[in-house]
Amino acid sequence: MRVRKDGSKMVNYPNEFKCVTSVFDECFEDALLEEKCYTHECSGRRGEKLWIIISHSDMDGVTSAINFSFQAQLRGDNFVVYLERNPQADITWDLVSQSYARYKAGNYYEIEFVICDRMFIPNHDYIINDIKKNFDDRVKFSWYDHHEGNAVSEEGIREIVGNRLKGYCNRTTDDWCGATLTYEAVLDRFVDDNLLYEIFRRKMFTMSNAVNLWDTFLWKKRYEPDSYESLLGQKIGTVDKIIENEKLVYFKMWDALKETTEVGNEDYDLLKAMMPTIDECYLQFKELLINEFNKIKDLGIIVYSSSGKSHKVLLAPIPWKFATGVKELYIKHNPDTDVVICYNLYGASVYTNDNYDIPAYSIANYLGTLFGGNGGGHKAASGFTFKSRGDFTVIGDKNMSKIIQIRDDNDLSYITRNRIEFGLKEFYYLMNFIGGKL
Repeated sequence: MRVRKDGSKMVNYPNEFKCVTSVFDECFEDALLEEKCYTHECSGRRGEKLWIIISHSDMDGVTSAINFSFQAQLRGDNFVVYLERNPQADITWDLVSQSYARYKAGNYYEIEFVICDRMFIPNHDYIINDIKKNFDDRVKFSWYDHHEGNAVSEEGIREIVGNRLKGYCNRTTDDWCGATLTYEAVLDRFVDDNLLYEIFRRKMFTMSNAVNLWDTFLWKKRYEPDSYESLLGQKIGTVDKIIENEKLVYFKMWDALKETTEVGNEDYDLLKAMMPTIDECYLQFKELLINEFNKIKDLGIIVYSSSGKSHKVLLAPIPWKFATGVKELYIKHNPDTDVVICYNLYGASVYTNDNYDIPAYSIANYLGTLFGGNGGGHKAASGFTFKSRGDFTVIGDKNMSKIIQIRDDNDLSYITRNRIEFGLKEFYYLMNFIGGKL
């Protein structure tokens, strides 16, 4: 692993990747094993410009990537897609830096990095120096994100990349997620081309908005429980839980999109093409979710602050893909719950009651920063990562602690209710945080 001058580590990403163009490629199965990132590489018919699209690996991030890769295909441009699981700032920039090193020899008049559904920026001075020393004038940047707690303003981005910034949008209201932001951004870029504008709008409008129903919880905030929108939003959220690998989700959507562009399918959009897959995932997920819920339904506790105020909290070991669903079921049965933290080996999801006075992104940012990771998201739903993912400290009081070694997902089952009532080290600090002691 390479080391920067300031001593921080750099991740050697792109040169380790397999570049694939479809699920039929020889190296596709090998590519599935890539944990950190994933590449989809496609040569355009004109090949004049290269789009390097970096997006989150969840359903919103995948749809965001599809929006920009589809517009590149419509233009006849080259594009590369990276779906990134880890939200660490230095990883995202290392990915930018090394992917440019990989493709800079290409005969492109412009190379544009489009970063979607993530807004993590590391040391500003390091990036500024890296751009000045290593990036030629062809390189441009665009950022599209909807998260709070760790967002960087347009002015802040422009201070780093200067006049290389081509596109920027950070909107945090419920009408915006990565998919809807990138959808609107693409339409803005097609404003002078009526044909491409209309093709893109027809194919991606319903899918982008359907993803937003799930990602910002619009399905329950704005619509009645039995409405079409409420059910669709819940269904969309199960696709990347059942199809666990983001690479497979991406190509499932990409192949469905190609089907909509065949002759005779002019009015066939991506959402319609994906509905059989969405329905199948939803049915499978419901059965699995109930099993996970039954494991943790009695683990809620009450924590009192120094002022005597009570906080009803659930802290539970839950695989990432079930976190939101379990939270919804738990809240349904315990509507007065204040905070739900669903943790796993890679970090945790934080959910707060709509009326809770501390936003989830504030808790996530605090805990992520405290333990050397990162955190942020939305008012009622956020996430954070830990720098050390293998050791969790369990604390009974300030003078008592022991270490639980967690080797893999199966070991989570050994964290019993008694251990959870002591609380993780992270949970101990959380209670002091919401109790006003920190």
